[in-house]
Amino acid sequence: VKTRRQLVHKLLRTGDDSLHDEGDLEITVPQGQTGSLKVRIEYYVVRPQSGLVFRGGIVYTETHVNPSSARRWVPCLDDMGERSTWDLFFVVPASVGGEAVTAVASGELSSVVPHPHDVARRVVRYIVSTATAACTLGFAAGPLTGACALGGAGAEAAGGVFAFAPGGRAADAQATCAVVPEALEFYAREFGAYPYATYKVVFVEGLAGVVTCAALTLVGTDVLHGSREIEAAYEARRVLGLAVARQWFGAFVGAAAWGDQWLVAGLAGFMAAQFVRHHLGANEQRYRLKRDMARMCHADVNQKPLSYPEQGPWEAGEAAFAEVKAPVVLYMLDRRMVKGGVSVGLQRVVPGVLVAATGGAAVDTAGFLRTCRRVSGVDASAFAAQWVFASGCPVFHVGYAFNRKKLAVEITLHQESTNARATAPWARAQLFAGQMTARIREADGTPYEHVLDIRREHVGRFEVQFNTKYKRIRRSTRRFHMRQMAAAAEELNINAEVLGLDDEDDSNIALFGAENAAEKRDWRVVEWGEDDEESLASATFEWIRMDSDLEWACVMHFEQPDF
Repeated sequence: VKTRRQLVHKLLRTGDDSLHDEGDLEITVPQGQTGSLKVRIEYYVVRPQSGLVFRGGIVYTETHVNPSSARRWVPCLDDMGERSTWDLFFVVPASVGGEAVTAVASGELSSVVPHPHDVARRVVRYIVSTATAACTLGFAAGPLTGACALGGAGAEAAGGVFAFAPGGRAADAQATCAVVPEALEFYAREFGAYPYATYKVVFVEGLAGVVTCAALTLVGTDVLHGSREIEAAYEARRVLGLAVARQWFGAFVGAAAWGDQWLVAGLAGFMAAQFVRHHLGANEQRYRLKRDMARMCHADVNQKPLSYPEQGPWEAGEAAFAEVKAPVVLYMLDRRMVKGGVSVGLQRVVPGVLVAATGGAAVDTAGFLRTCRRVSGVDASAFAAQWVFASGCPVFHVGYAFNRKKLAVEITLHQESTNARATAPWARAQLFAGQMTARIREADGTPYEHVLDIRREHVGRFEVQFNTKYKRIRRSTRRFHMRQMAAAAEELNINAEVLGLDDEDDSNIALFGAENAAEKRDWRVVEWGEDDEESLASATFEWIRMDSDLEWACVMHFEQPDF
């Protein structure tokens, strides 16, 4: 210890960065040692470049829930497989600038006592009772005066949910985190019990992104919003829903190897998508999914696969792309399991993964694919070879023609890859295979679904048989026009009754735009011509939609004739 202190003092005097000892600390255990061995390490963190961040009077850890992040601020066995319980003690000033200092850390708050030798400081103790890896520990300390406790069934099940914000923004923290107890309750009910004794959210000024720690999440203050804001609430709930899901996959369950990082990120994103569907509805979930698919296809050029041999830690750009692609890939796998097997998809796989992790097991790609096959009976190896172990997305050019003789729609599908012009050695242009759903709304007004078996070939041709007998629809008869006029009159009467209009107002509505050319021009009223009527009369089906169930992350170019 004496030598170490002398080294630190010399380093502080000279400012010589070459004196940093960035190697491992080896501790020799005496032969014949039995029982527990207590090791005390006294160390200093000098001018930290990462690991610890000081900003706006608040100090917090910059943790990435993977090995190599915790060693930057604490000596430890920095490995996801090395799990243990923890006692964390923090010595903080009682106040700074007249504001009380709060220390928030992983685990459950055990005690806050005055320092035995300095009345101006306090000792805060947190206990992490769940076996946790060192790289998932974190804390934040500073004048976090805006503190509040959140209620609800989810908060009770988690042992308490608390939010902290600087500047006395307790009301904004309360409004922003109101969704957290509901998210905790949903995840615990659908996937498995919350693994920790409590949960805390800390808002930090200037923090970009989200820092995930065991039982603790650090978020930037830009996520905060008031109780009367609507647009900001959508994004905040998406961010916090994903942050809560990372308590299961990220903090509690880690990756067995660097090549399995995508699976941890993907499972957390899959859980968050299910919560969006539950909380905001199916349309919002499908909208976000479609948007993520478009972002994925646009970015998946010259990208590395999600998993490949000799993979190392993600770089910044690689991590951002994988966090978008991995949940989309797992969603597509879930749809294939539901349609091709006898299960409810990944919602039966995820609880099994969490149960296995209770014994300290990490998730790995090969074991996950075996579990999917055992649960659903669907062999996902071919799917993984295309979407996990290779890169790129398919680009489809779709054309169609109606064959009146066969009463069938002939669909032509040209396939290429987003990596068709890639230059990176790991980005190979590949062709994809699988089943795609085509939905056609036929002349009788009923939509019919057809499954197309797409093969790994550049051009595919499919014949989709009609379910209704085709016949020319005559719309220019006197009877047709009489029915149209009767329907319009009935609709007009109903609108007048709802609006409480008299006969004169009713007649004004009926004549609006009917005879006045200026009103037609101002309101851009254009009546159908003979060509439009003829085109409608000869139409065989109303519309056609490819990949109606959003089962493919692809670029779709639909080449529709002009007539």
